Amino acid sequence: MITKTITVEIPAGLEVRPVAVLVQVANQYSSSIYVESGNKKVNAKSIMGLMTLGLRAGESVTVHADGSDEEDAVDKIEAYLTGKELKTVAEIDASVSDLMTSARLYMYGLQFTYNPHRMILNRVTDVYLLDADGNRRELEDDKLYRVVADLYSGQMLSAVTKTSYGLLSVVPKKADGTPIENFEDVILTDNGGELKAWTAIAHYMESFPDENGDGIADIPQYYAGLHERKVVDDSFNLIKLIKNPNKYAVMIAGVVLIAILLVVLLIRLVLKLVKHQTGKRRSGSKAGEEP
Repeated sequence: MITKTITVEIPAGLEVRPVAVLVQVANQYSSSIYVESGNKKVNAKSIMGLMTLGLRAGESVTVHADGSDEEDAVDKIEAYLTGKELKTVAEIDASVSDLMTSARLYMYGLQFTYNPHRMILNRVTDVYLLDADGNRRELEDDKLYRVVADLYSGQMLSAVTKTSYGLLSVVPKKADGTPIENFEDVILTDNGGELKAWTAIAHYMESFPDENGDGIADIPQYYAGLHERKVVDDSFNLIKLIKNPNKYAVMIAGVVLIAILLVVLLIRLVLKLVKHQTGKRRSGSKAGEEP
């Protein structure tokens, strides 16, 4: 079990929106994660549980992580992916996350549109980056882009190539483009210590402005709605369903087509054998009737 004590530095304490972010982070791990304050200990994966703590600025809480990925549940890493690999990441999220919610990715900066009715691994129809000023930036396939993620997500992405038997390729790299062999080498630090996911979120929420001057930070209106980071194009339009097939769609379509041809050939072979056997029985019957 890993135990860490942290101080709530957000002037407004833990309110609904920040708590929702914490719950999303906690749910990415298989480990049991609990937050303890005073005589209360609640499940960090439960938004209602965290809200009942009523934490305010300056209070100290203890975070407990227990499980196979307990070390990963609190570390942040820095890695680099090519533009092509970022497109693959978007495709994996669009195709797999609805089936495996534990693998769902929560991203900022990468925006994409997908149609859930298109062929698996060919559902993303548009993907791009959004810079700090809200401007669209097209991804360059061979360019390296800096990605900050929790250790669990980094390790999960690094396993994509192996688990897909080379069909998909995502290789987290260092800034110089060499593959990361040990993720502990790229863990981010904060004041000499390892930067934790909880601390990173807390620092971010601490930066919220005090709009009404009451000494308590206010959550910006920006967080009141959706930001179209993942846009669902729920269309059955035939053109949209088959437009711009990628190599995965072509491969899958090829496999399906071969399977259909094999089934058709098998059916024809069975029918031919049945017809042949029926003909033989009829010939034998006629021969037996002759005087």
